[in-house]
Amino acid sequence: NQHNEANAINPPIPFLTHCPSCGSELVISKSGKSMFCTNLNCPERNVKRMTSMLDKLDIKDFSEASIVKIGKFKLVDLVKLTKEDLAFLGEVTSQKFIDRMTTLMTKPIFDYRIMGALGFEGVATEKWKTILSVYSLPELVDMFYSNRLCELVNIKGVGPGTADIINTQFKFFFDDIVFIMSMPNVIKSKGTTNKTIRFTGIRDALLVSQLNDMGHNAGEGSVSNKTDILIVPSVNYTSTKTTKASSNGHTIIVPIDEFRENMNKYLM
Repeated sequence: NQHNEANAINPPIPFLTHCPSCGSELVISKSGKSMFCTNLNCPERNVKRMTSMLDKLDIKDFSEASIVKIGKFKLVDLVKLTKEDLAFLGEVTSQKFIDRMTTLMTKPIFDYRIMGALGFEGVATEKWKTILSVYSLPELVDMFYSNRLCELVNIKGVGPGTADIINTQFKFFFDDIVFIMSMPNVIKSKGTTNKTIRFTGIRDALLVSQLNDMGHNAGEGSVSNKTDILIVPSVNYTSTKTTKASSNGHTIIVPIDEFRENMNKYLM
């Protein structure tokens, strides 16, 4: 009786079977410890995915509330926004957003970093690094058109689950993938090897840090036959390092402005 009385006062809460945001049926996770919405276009999932994407791309300080206000859920749509479009966020926040997007569109960044940020379910950045070292983005698009994305399972370190997720979700992210392919600052992983880069006659701590973050060995050390690139202030600049670089037949000597403008070419 006491049990029945307790239930009458505090009736059991019904177990959710459908997503409260979009109404799609919830699915039990593989672990059996949780349930999740499978609708990729679920409003709640869209907001969380975009918030996570911005954070992974170092575009900080934009909460879920800000994303809801912006109302754009594709990278290709976000980068098209103007300060006027974002006026409702306020002067400071809207300008900050535009500045961060400008950096994203101009600062060299590897393809796997952006793909890892898009939000393919459970496919982390390192997994994309493995995949894109074997297949370029245009090749993945060709595989999508010819229904061959399942072949990704043949890459060492890519299991059937990952291949299936990419195969299933590729269409959803297609517009953003095509946009990423068009970004001139995106560095292709396939065919790219780490470079040893040295400087002479000029210092640029920010560029050195950027190159090292990208996996290269950059700094002001000595030049040897293992040095791939020597960055100089101008075309006619000479020093003991440029003399040594010219004599070893391996090192490319590049003025810093030329290097910045064509970084993809020199880092291939």
